Formats: sequence, C-alpha cells, structure tokens
Amino acid sequence: MTLVNDARLHAEKVLALHITNRGLPAVLPIWTRSTAPDGTPMLTIRIGDEKTLRSFATEATIALDQPGDQRPALDITSVGLEVVWRTGGVWIRMWSPTQDAPRTPVPKPGPVTVPAQARPSGRLPFTTALRNRHNPKEN
Repeated sequence: MTLVNDARLHAEKVLALHITNRGLPAVLPIWTRSTAPDGTPMLTIRIGDEKTLRSFATEATIALDQPGDQRPALDITSVGLEVVWRTGGVWIRMWSPTQDAPRTPVPKPGPVTVPAQARPSGRLPFTTALRNRHNPKEN
C-alpha cells in the first residue's frame, strides 16, 4: 500500500508543479486505484482539460529514479485522450474525454493547372538569350 501512496504523492507533486509552471487550469485529484493488465497497481485520474494532458505528455519534467520508470506518453488508441506513465512500479493513467469536433470535408483533387507561360523568377539576372549573347560558345 505504501508503494501506491508514494506513487500517488509523486504524481500529484509532478502534476501540480506542471500546472503551476504552465498556468493551466487546476485539477482536483480524485484518484481511482485498479490493477493494470500486467498485474501491477494502477492509479487513474480524470482531467477535464485536453490541453493539460497534451502539455503534460510533451513537456513535463519527471525524474526517472527507479528501473522500469517511464516518461508520460499520449495514448490515442482509446476512446478519449490518455496519458500513461510509470513511476515506482505503479502505472499512472490520466485521461480526458475528447469532444468530437465536426470534421471538415476533404477537398477532392482536381486537374492540375499550369500557367500559360512559365518563367523563372524575377531574381535571375539574365535570360537565356542575354546569357548566350554575352558568353558565346567557342568551337
């Protein structure tokens, strides 16, 4: 039990520090204890702000003190957005339900239009005709 409590305290400290440093909305930590599929303990917390989760996964500073500790990683394979990481042998799962944004239709590709007269940019000093006149080929 002390292993799980230590991991919870560490996770709360890291999350509070990250939220304070980034000026993100505060989170009320209501933890749920369960068991991960590999049999190790897991703590779960729901965070309502998706921005906080994305920021935590990419920018959080976490000391990986023990063997098996892992940095936070985004998991988008589930229904919501999840950040999963491991500290002290305990999995920490933070999740947020995502809002289904209206999808914009993908434009269909049409025929490629080529300008009638393609020329090099105006930065080039000479056209081909001027270059050949000033520097003729020797035979």
